Amino acid sequence: SSSYLVTISIPREVGDCDQKRNASIVVVSSNILHAAIILISNWRRRDYGDCEAQNDEETAILHLLRYLVIPFVPNDTDEGDGNTVSGLSSAKYKHNEKRAVSVEEWVLLAKARAEKVAKHAALSAPNIFLPRLLLCCGMPSPSFYTMLQRLDKLGDSSPDPEKTYKEMISPAAVSEWGLPGIGRSRIIKRKLYGRILAYMRIHGKQTRKREAKELSTTTSSFISWLSPENTCSGVTQKIRSKSQATTGIAHHVKSCMLDSDVFDDLEEEAGSEKSHGIWSKDDSNSATYESLPPNELVSQDFINSCVGMDKFDVLEESLDVVMAKITCNKEIKGTSAAKALLVSYESLYDISSFVRILLKWVPLLTRDHGEDDLWQLIFIKDTERIVDWCHLKSLVCSCALKWSDSHITACQEWIIFQQTKHSPWKSVCSIELVLRFLVISSEQKSVHCFDNDDNVLLHFPYAQPQECATSITKLALYYASLETRCEIMNGSQKGRVDRATDRRNSFPDWLTLVLLVGKSQQALVTRLILEEFDGTKFSLVLSSVLLRLYVMSPLKMDLSNSKLRNALLQASNDHLPSWLYWRSPLDSQFSEMLSNLTQSPHQRLAQAITDISKQHPLILLRHLNDINKKLLEDGSGRDSDQQRLMKRGRIFGRHPSGDTVAKVGDHTLKVTIVLWGYSFNEPVWDSIVEVLIALPLEVVFTCGVKIGLTKILETYLKLFGVQIVELNLESNIIRVRDKFLKFIESFRIHNTDAFSDWLQQDVSDWGKVGKVHQLLSVAGIGA
Repeated sequence: SSSYLVTISIPREVGDCDQKRNASIVVVSSNILHAAIILISNWRRRDYGDCEAQNDEETAILHLLRYLVIPFVPNDTDEGDGNTVSGLSSAKYKHNEKRAVSVEEWVLLAKARAEKVAKHAALSAPNIFLPRLLLCCGMPSPSFYTMLQRLDKLGDSSPDPEKTYKEMISPAAVSEWGLPGIGRSRIIKRKLYGRILAYMRIHGKQTRKREAKELSTTTSSFISWLSPENTCSGVTQKIRSKSQATTGIAHHVKSCMLDSDVFDDLEEEAGSEKSHGIWSKDDSNSATYESLPPNELVSQDFINSCVGMDKFDVLEESLDVVMAKITCNKEIKGTSAAKALLVSYESLYDISSFVRILLKWVPLLTRDHGEDDLWQLIFIKDTERIVDWCHLKSLVCSCALKWSDSHITACQEWIIFQQTKHSPWKSVCSIELVLRFLVISSEQKSVHCFDNDDNVLLHFPYAQPQECATSITKLALYYASLETRCEIMNGSQKGRVDRATDRRNSFPDWLTLVLLVGKSQQALVTRLILEEFDGTKFSLVLSSVLLRLYVMSPLKMDLSNSKLRNALLQASNDHLPSWLYWRSPLDSQFSEMLSNLTQSPHQRLAQAITDISKQHPLILLRHLNDINKKLLEDGSGRDSDQQRLMKRGRIFGRHPSGDTVAKVGDHTLKVTIVLWGYSFNEPVWDSIVEVLIALPLEVVFTCGVKIGLTKILETYLKLFGVQIVELNLESNIIRVRDKFLKFIESFRIHNTDAFSDWLQQDVSDWGKVGKVHQLLSVAGIGA
């Protein structure tokens, strides 16, 4: 399709230098182009010592770099002035002439692992994307200073630098950045200024090999325009007066080395003017605010100052500086700033702007590092004093999603260790936060994912060692016991734990955690649950958890324990009909076997169904209504699609009055009357009775009666009535009726009350009699 084709300009490979300055237009697939960008941005050149030792793979990458990233400079054009006409900057979709390389892909290239790639990406990126690229985190020094040099050249070469720079951050230009809600031009200028200062401080501290005399001339016209000290009327003049100083920047693009003295001067310049603060909330009233520059040491006092002066953007810029340092040096930890935010939250939880900063920055600052003090502040501090503790739940979820694997594992191990202490959690809210973290960090898509190997659990170390699984399961059950006794006052959810366990989806965290652990440690979890049975309402909740575990993994559960069987049977009666809709891996197997049995009955298949029904009778009870539906279809002679069933094994009966005649117009037709029950497949009806007889009596005559057993029995009685009363063919049903009579007698003996109630049920829909006991008499069975 033409919508996937991209036109791109690449330099020609010719010997003539004049011809080589020209370019060729080629058409490639957009998928191939995007894949090439990803490869280039992730490539890092290996140090072989000898260039000839480079392998074919790197040679191919270098060719891609040469044709796509390194800008092609036409005749009489300076490198990096934004007028390059080849490579990725020239890529456009063939069908609409729009840019084929998005700003996100330019970000990848500008932050490439190889500094050479990053620098040339900064040289060839479209001018409109340069401010957006400067807002990125983790940009290498060559890329950063190259972009700054290009912006300076744009301003110096323009007759109206102020207009040029304003157009680059205009709403039309910002709409292509892919950053919705970034704010107006004034906000963007502030963010750019703060980010550039942060980069200059970071890169300056890393490269201190320049003499102060050389660095003193390094001044950027773009930074001067961003600086809040420059008014609109004086910007153009200041930029022009500093045009000669850009040679210093150009020199540093080549060396990528800068001393920190210049950055100190820039920061002092940014904060010394008392008449106009950088992050003033209102420019017109900025003189009333005391200057508060960003501070890389984010302490509790600094946070309170920012909040008190309503300078949340200063706080964010300071945290941005800390994050940039962490990005460039993995040894630097951001836990001190994160802990300062968490401590301040206890008094600032009602300030939405601060809460937004907390939820954003704490997970980022602590992505790779964590310690006891940090986890204590998140999970164990006095959460009862927090009015809106949903903020903490959001924070825990964000941490579980953004923390590194090593940090998540360390935090999980810390949680497990806390269980060995006496009363480690100060409140039930702390327990709920811990449970939420464990569930989210497990990275399980759903407890209903029936994988071939349930032991492969990401970030789930507590699922394997029995000590860890025991500790976490007891914590989840303890929380459930508190919730059952209504000791957790959580608004509308108070005291609804029993209702939550009945749901097909949307489980509470404690139940999700128990089920996740039970996928690999079902025997252990089952034993721990049985030990908690105390005859109270909580025991009913626990029995439903056992039933849920059994339905999820019936083949793993050992049903030889009589206490476990009784608990499952009790739960199956107490949680009707909700548990019939829970997911089970055996459901599809049962459905397929029963469908095959009713379509093509076979002795081996009937025996297989009987055997599996003996082992898992509760699973078969879930399909009683389907069995009754299949029997009704067989009695009609047609399936659910109104297709005739196969004749093999079927017994056919004719109406006593025989065929009749119908006259349609001038034609006379013979009509054969066929009603329900006139034909049936005897092996099917016989096999179903045998399956029911094989079920444990305490299961089929208690829970089965409530699910749909009586409907099946009434269907049999209706068939017997049709064959005996209407067709006078009692011999057709003698074998099936004898087995059915045996089953009815067992029903009468083992559940007398249910049997008596059943006899009085109305079955007038059949049209012959009104009660079941009358239907029994019609079928030749004494009640």
